[in-house]
Amino acid sequence: MKYCHKCGQQLKNEYTYCTECGTKQHELTEIKAQPQLEQHIESKPIKKPRKPLSRKSKVLIGSTFVLVTVLFIMFKMTSNLYDPLQDVKALDAAVMKQDREAFFSIVEVNEDALLDEESYLFYLLENDWDKIRNDLVKAISEDEDLPFGQSITDRSGNKIFVLKKKNESFWGFDQYTIEAVPIRVVVKSNYPMTRFNLDGVAQLVEEADKRTELVRAYPGRYELSAIAENEFGQFKLSKGSVDVVGNGTNKEQFLFSFPERVYTWKADVEGAILFVNGQSTGKTLEDYRTLGPFPNKEVSMHAEWENSDGTVFKSEHVTANDAIWRTLHFKFEQEAIEAQKAVQAMLTEESSS
Repeated sequence: MKYCHKCGQQLKNEYTYCTECGTKQHELTEIKAQPQLEQHIESKPIKKPRKPLSRKSKVLIGSTFVLVTVLFIMFKMTSNLYDPLQDVKALDAAVMKQDREAFFSIVEVNEDALLDEESYLFYLLENDWDKIRNDLVKAISEDEDLPFGQSITDRSGNKIFVLKKKNESFWGFDQYTIEAVPIRVVVKSNYPMTRFNLDGVAQLVEEADKRTELVRAYPGRYELSAIAENEFGQFKLSKGSVDVVGNGTNKEQFLFSFPERVYTWKADVEGAILFVNGQSTGKTLEDYRTLGPFPNKEVSMHAEWENSDGTVFKSEHVTANDAIWRTLHFKFEQEAIEAQKAVQAMLTEESSS
């Protein structure tokens, strides 16, 4: 006996087709019915049908996903807005591009201090900006709570910025202000009554050789000049464009040295009034131990003496160029000399009688 290899129907050996299912039989293999059935029947676990999610559950899952996504986006946006390191990145870009508007939208400056924005940014770029930037990052990362702020210096040791923590934070980020620190500009002159001028900021210093703070200015390039006066004219000195850099002390000093050469004098008459550039000084030559200094060698001087009868005698005009061995000679005509001698003789006679 044999069995159909498809449906298992028992067939006679000579049958070439199954009488049950009609399948053609190719082999005459005798197989026991029961074991064959057992080999083809496998037990499979019956899966329990999954219960569909309710509408409420679907809404809850969807809402949770949306909320998490929104919070993540808000965190990233807030990080870009309130993370203080973002300010440092923006500051770095502003310095590298010399973008003044972007730089001063982040850094606070003292409005009373002198500032040339262009030369200030150039100074930062040329004075180890990488160090300044890295120090800012380090100060923010270490998060030290210093009462007066963290000083950031340049390679010379000048304080460039003060980093101060605000009493507020956003999304866990501490907030800071970056304040620029100016340089003290100190001036001195060897003349009294000297007026100094730094880019339009002027100040009169009354005493000679007195160091005086003219103004506070941020590092950069400025125009500096000074004017002094005496009875012989006005002195002007200009240092042109000067670099205010601090030299490691946040203080820049400028010294002005005006001419100091003076001259002795002699005159043919006594008591003559000195005139400078045609204007009377109201003083006699005897009131001056020396004459000068002069702002230039073209200053013209002469002396005048008035006789008792009202006659005025004038000396020759002299300038510093006429000095002999640094002595100026006020020469009067012989008539004036004789007139003064007559006056002196008369006074001597009156005193002796």
